[in-house]
Amino acid sequence: MTRRLYRLIFIALLAFYSMQQVQAADFELDWKNVDWDDGKTDSGGGDDDDDDDDDDDDDDDSHQTEGTFENVDDSGVDITISASISAGDDYEDDIDDSNSKSALIIEPDFNDDNRLTDYVDITISFSQHTTGNVDIMDIDFQNNKWEDIVEMITATSNGSPTGGLVITYGSGITMDTSTDPGNTLYRGNTKTSWEDKSTLNIAWTEPVDTITFRFSSGPGGKSNPNDQNFGIGNVAFTPVPEPGTYAAGAFGLLALIVIELRRRKVNFRTILKK
Repeated sequence: MTRRLYRLIFIALLAFYSMQQVQAADFELDWKNVDWDDGKTDSGGGDDDDDDDDDDDDDDDSHQTEGTFENVDDSGVDITISASISAGDDYEDDIDDSNSKSALIIEPDFNDDNRLTDYVDITISFSQHTTGNVDIMDIDFQNNKWEDIVEMITATSNGSPTGGLVITYGSGITMDTSTDPGNTLYRGNTKTSWEDKSTLNIAWTEPVDTITFRFSSGPGGKSNPNDQNFGIGNVAFTPVPEPGTYAAGAFGLLALIVIELRRRKVNFRTILKK
């Protein structure tokens, strides 16, 4: 092989390796560095100015606050976070990012302590496949006041469930696998004030584009629980190159080798003729 071929291969490999190093860098959606328009909705009929949605009953039963953050931390990845609220009279959600712990605070005002009817569904969507983790904060319990539950944690890729979920949590949280077989509930077991022991961490080690979970109210509270809230901490993530990225790099390297080999073959024939 000629020196030129060696140089081409080296340059191609160096460029491909550098691209992967950029992709492998860790990024973070830090709530202190982004803007979020506080959302407040109630389940009494949706938007007051929208009086002609008589045919859209679903909109009156569920309310959603959503924010999209583009090119998070200069990663090239957009993140969309949405909170979809269950039905119920006088139901409100109040989303706030003003606390000192850098978390998006969600404060539902549940009408009941029934986790099947009183809940908030959270969806975290990425514009590109990622691995990463996020903290769900202040999952706690105070007798006859509230019982926080996190459940229905899922990771999906292109709409299909994936593996690789790793759930860890502090001593202030108890895992419950018996109440709802097939659905693991993480229940707050003691009153805390934004302490590490009331934090649940969701990590995904396989490429996903969507993480979802549900925050609900448990029967350990009262029939009309108040003062419930939880926080979504900073979202740490690593973009995962799409299969086409690897294929394009490999194809480009192969093309360079083929071109140089063909040129080398012509030179060899020329030498023979001489």
